[in-house]
Amino acid sequence: MGDAAFPADFLWGISSAALCVEGSAGDRAETIWEPFCRKSGAVRDGAAPGPACDQVRLWDQDLETLRRLGVNAYRFSISWARVLGSTGAAGLDHYQRMVDSLVAAGIRPLAVLYHWDLPQALEEAGGWRNRDTARRFADHAAFVYRALGDRVAAWITHHDPWASAFHGYGSGSLAPGLRSEEAAVGAAHVLLLSHALAVQACAALRRPGSRFGAALTLAPVLPATPEDEEPAFWADCYLNRWCLDPLLRGRYPEELLQVYTARHPRWDLRAEDLDALASAKPDFLGVNYFTCRRVGRPAGRDSLFAFARPDARPRTATGWEVRPEGLHELLLRLDRDYDHPELLVTASGAAFQDTPSEEGIVEDRERISFLEKHLEEAHRAWRDGARLRGYFPWALLDGFEWSFGYSRPFGLVAVDRQTMKRTWKRSAYWYRDLIEKGSL
Repeated sequence: MGDAAFPADFLWGISSAALCVEGSAGDRAETIWEPFCRKSGAVRDGAAPGPACDQVRLWDQDLETLRRLGVNAYRFSISWARVLGSTGAAGLDHYQRMVDSLVAAGIRPLAVLYHWDLPQALEEAGGWRNRDTARRFADHAAFVYRALGDRVAAWITHHDPWASAFHGYGSGSLAPGLRSEEAAVGAAHVLLLSHALAVQACAALRRPGSRFGAALTLAPVLPATPEDEEPAFWADCYLNRWCLDPLLRGRYPEELLQVYTARHPRWDLRAEDLDALASAKPDFLGVNYFTCRRVGRPAGRDSLFAFARPDARPRTATGWEVRPEGLHELLLRLDRDYDHPELLVTASGAAFQDTPSEEGIVEDRERISFLEKHLEEAHRAWRDGARLRGYFPWALLDGFEWSFGYSRPFGLVAVDRQTMKRTWKRSAYWYRDLIEKGSL
């Protein structure tokens, strides 16, 4: 691509999540993932988080990796279960130490308040199907913000609430593993409502410079054939607009709203909920982009669309189609349709079956190509007017990848499952050099 320089204040970050790197190590309560992992076939190879990458104990090593990479921002999540697992503020000790050391190193902390790891005790009370969980989450947000808000300026309430709802309560492919469209629709609404209540709860405590956002995993929807525009419309409402519109417009997409209210008359949707969402519009939007989705006409009457197989393009080890230009399309669509919001790419990456050489070097050229091409498209979107402020590859470490267990490595740094030794992959050196240069 020639010399594509990014702005001087661009956030060159990297991402992780508490369950993926901390696992269940240390003093924390049980999450929905421990019982989910005990279900036969729920997680690849029967894996469980365990100590994951043991980051609670090995944080100093990971901080040194961040320093060596040269990132100026680190996106991590705060385990609600870890906060609940100790008396008083003790559950925040690990995060206090993280934040202090990040700030001292000149690395901006970007804290996520929820990344898919609901405490199991709350799930047993109804989880995200229960409106009270939204109020409990607001209390959690205020507690954490009171403790860390003097050093953390940027906050993400939720990472991918759509997946929490529609895969956690709908398809059953994520914890807690329920299979009910009614439960999924209700959970999605409570998750979105909890964003609004969390922002409201922090408002009275808000410090100058604090900013609150949400991170959504979004995917351009492509019709499988020219005759599939209608199913593509419905798929976009379902995959993208169902969370985008309430967060950024204060209302659900009307067409799909009519479908869900007809199918699920017990859904507790209140006018004041939408008022709360309208008053809590994010200061910035996190965009998680991994792939696009292709759709065609459904076989049955109850479905509005059907997912189609990807074309012959390259795919990652997860089977996801590699389509970098989709990021450019997505960022410009958000800019055009949602009043020019400030954007961060908060997760973008790929799993490949990395194989170390005889010298122990992981030559992950496919990952470098993936990141390079997606950064080219991100730069093109910024050049075309999108208010893109940063890019955070997923992920810092090879950790516990949810239903994939440890079978799909996304990290720029490999982790030996037995010794916890960290080894830089070639992509980590590439990313370090890119950050130093500031341009592609």
